[in-house]
Amino acid sequence: MAIKNTLFYRIMAWLGIFVFAVMIISLIVWAVQALSDDIPSNTIVELNLEKPVLESKPAGPVGQALTGDAIDIRTIVDALAGAKEDDLVSGLLVRIGANTMTQGQAEELREAVMDFRESGKPAYIYAETFGQVEDATISYYLATAFDRIYMQPHGDFNVVGLRNEHFFLGGLLDQYGIEAEYDHRHEYKSAKDVITGTGFTDAFREAETAVLESRFDHLISGISEGRNLNYDEAGELVDDGPWFGSQTVESGLVDDL
Repeated sequence: MAIKNTLFYRIMAWLGIFVFAVMIISLIVWAVQALSDDIPSNTIVELNLEKPVLESKPAGPVGQALTGDAIDIRTIVDALAGAKEDDLVSGLLVRIGANTMTQGQAEELREAVMDFRESGKPAYIYAETFGQVEDATISYYLATAFDRIYMQPHGDFNVVGLRNEHFFLGGLLDQYGIEAEYDHRHEYKSAKDVITGTGFTDAFREAETAVLESRFDHLISGISEGRNLNYDEAGELVDDGPWFGSQTVESGLVDDL
C-alpha cells in the first residue's frame, strides 16, 4: 500500500509540474503578444459594414449593450487612415449589404476609402446581395469608391433611388376635436404641416422634391465617376433597377460575381 501511495504522489507531482510549466509558457506567450504592437506583414484589413454603423458609440454600459457590436464612423475613418500609412497593410476588403447608414455617413466613409486608395493599395468590396426587398442605393454609392465590386452570383441589385415619406396628424387630431395652434414664417417653413395638415402643400412638396433631386444628383455623379459611366447612363441604370446579378456585370455596375 505504501508503494502504491508513493507512486500516486509522484504522478500527481509530475502532473502538477507539467500544468505549472504550461501555465508559465502560456503567460510568457500572452505577455509577448500583449506587449507587441506589430501586425503580420502583407495584412489585409477587413471591415464588415453589414453591421449597423453609428455616429458615435454610447458611453454608458446600457447604451453599449443595446448597440452590441455596431461600429462608429470615427473608428472606421481613423483605422483606414492608419492602414493607409502602415507598410504592413497591403489591402482592404469590405463586406456590405443593404443600407445600414445614412447618406452623410456613406459620404464620409467614401472619402476615407478614396484616401486609402491613394496609397496604391487595392480596396475591394463584396456583397452577398445589394438589397432584396430593401433598398441598397446608399450602400452601392459607397461601394463605387472601391477598386472592384464583387457580388454573390444569385444576389440581387436593388438600387432604385431615393424617397421621402411623411405622416400627417391633422386628420387624427380632427377626429378627437384637438386643434393644434402653430405659427410659421412663409409657406416653405413646413414643420407644422405634419401636425396640422392632412397632406403635402404645394410648397412642402416642392421643397422635398428639390432636396431629393439634389441628393440623387450627388449619388449619380459619384456612381458615374466610380464606375466610369457617363452621368446619363448611370442615372438610367438606377432608374431601370432592380437588376439580376448577371445583368449588373454586363452593364458595368459590378465587376464580377
